[in-house]
Order: sequence, then C-alpha cells, then structure tokens
Amino acid sequence: MIKSFLFLLIISSILLGQGKSKLKYDLGNDYTSIKLIKGVPSSLKDVDYFSHPDKISYVEIYNNNESLYFILKKINPDSNIYIMVLTSNEGNNPSKIRINDYDYLSFRNINCDSLFATSNILSHNNFIIDLYYLPQSKTLLYQITKNNSETQANFELGIRDELILMFANLYSRNTMEFGIVPINIHLTTGVRFLKNYKIDTRYGLMIVYEDFEGFDAGIFFQADLFKSSYYGVVGIDHLFAMGSSHNSGSTGDSFNFVCLGFGYSTSKNFSLDLMYYIPTEKTFGYDFDFTNLKSSKKIDNGLIKIGFQYSFIF
Repeated sequence: MIKSFLFLLIISSILLGQGKSKLKYDLGNDYTSIKLIKGVPSSLKDVDYFSHPDKISYVEIYNNNESLYFILKKINPDSNIYIMVLTSNEGNNPSKIRINDYDYLSFRNINCDSLFATSNILSHNNFIIDLYYLPQSKTLLYQITKNNSETQANFELGIRDELILMFANLYSRNTMEFGIVPINIHLTTGVRFLKNYKIDTRYGLMIVYEDFEGFDAGIFFQADLFKSSYYGVVGIDHLFAMGSSHNSGSTGDSFNFVCLGFGYSTSKNFSLDLMYYIPTEKTFGYDFDFTNLKSSKKIDNGLIKIGFQYSFIF
C-alpha cells in the first residue's frame, strides 16, 4: 500500500512538471526527475557499443569530476538493456575520455508503469543510487544517497603474477637478477573492509636466481590514498628457500622480508603495484673459487616487484 501511494505521488508530479525537477514526498524521499534524451552522450560517441544512436536514449545524472550516465539501449521492440556508465577526462585533456566503470541494471517491475533498480557504481565515493524508470513517459527518477553499509566486508579471491628484480652481490660484485613472468604465480585471498582498507594474503612461487627460489607466503595491509584509485601497501613475506646451483652453495635458510609499496586499481577487479622487499637476513649462499681456494657470500640487498593482480569479489 505504501509503494502504491508513493508511485501515485511520483506519477502525479511527473504529469504536473517536465524536464529536471525535485520530487519530494511525505515519506521523506527526495528524487530527481528527468526525461531521457535520444542519442548518445558526446563523450561516448566513439565507443563501438554505442555506435547506433537511433537505438539509444540517455540522461546524465551525476557530474563531479566524473560523469555518470544512465543509458537505455533498445535491442528489439520488446527488449532493452539498461546500463550506468561512469567516465572521466584523461589527465587535463577534455577531449580524451576514459570509462572508469559500468553497471548493467536489473530492473524489477513495481507495477505496470514503473521499474526499480539500485546501482553501486558510485560505491568508491560511498554512494548508492535508487532508480525508478517510467517507460511510458521515458522518465527516470533517481536518488543518490550515502551508503550506510560502510562496515560491510567483502571477500576476494584472486590470481597474481610478478616481475622481480633482485639487487645482489655475487662473486664479490654488485649485480641485478630478474625473475620473469609467468614463473612467479601467486594465489591471493583478501578481505576488504570499511571501503578503503584491505588485508591480502599471497601464496606462490618466487624464482629469481638459481640459489634464490622457493615458495613464499605473505600478509599485506592495503589502504586507499585519499579515497582514490591509488593505495599504499605494507606487509611481511616469508620465503621457504629451495635453491641450489653448480660450484656454489645455498645456506638452505628461509628468509623474511618487510614489504613496502604502492599500487593503482584500474577497476574493481584488476590492480597493479610496485613493491620493495627488504630482507631481514641478506646472505643466501656462497660462491666457491676452487682455483684460488676462496669463497664469497651471496648477498641479497633487496627485491623490487611489479605485481599484476585480478580478484574475484564476493
């Protein structure tokens, strides 16, 4: 009964007004009403998915450094696709547009004249959007509200690959050794909480040098910087060493690292980061010179890792 009363007020307000207006209800809700425009937003005209403007209608419903569009794409006379698209300028160049995110909407029927859906596409700003679409008048009603589920935690399961550069001292000379993709594969599990924080665990292979390889496992704490797509990372990692080589020896020890770095989330699921691993014990083996009957330590002075991670969010 309450929903019927609400929609009677909504429809009455639409009939009495046109264009973009605020709709207020006795129930305390505050919606904005706007009619869809035929065509494609100018910022998306070069995107192949929107290459048929005669089948598309849209409205811009959010503009605050980013632009958010509600888009209706007609597949056939009885079938539509509803999608939210979030864009921004690349750098300071207004002519270059980047799609930051998109969200396909699943509307449900409220009655024969109205549909309802919710979108979390602005969750990075801690907002949710309630949407009512009235097909007969091609009118969208929306409300952007603060997300009250800040304490909600999300579980993540992912796969990670790493490029590794080791600063070492071998044969009494400073050198650099590389670990090459796709050898350094890791499985990751994580929990994101309070929107901007994440605890991540990583398990996998670290293969850098013949005497410096094995299985490693670590735990990392990640915090978004200024609520942006950039984040800082600190952690600890343990390497179960298995390396050995010809004319040399490994200490056979395991190694601990203190890890520092930063990263960038290109989307909800994909991120890349740059990490520096500081070893707590630097000697990982010995080189033997049988001609001169001498030996020298193999020293690890630190690792730089470039990581690529894809996570499934539950």
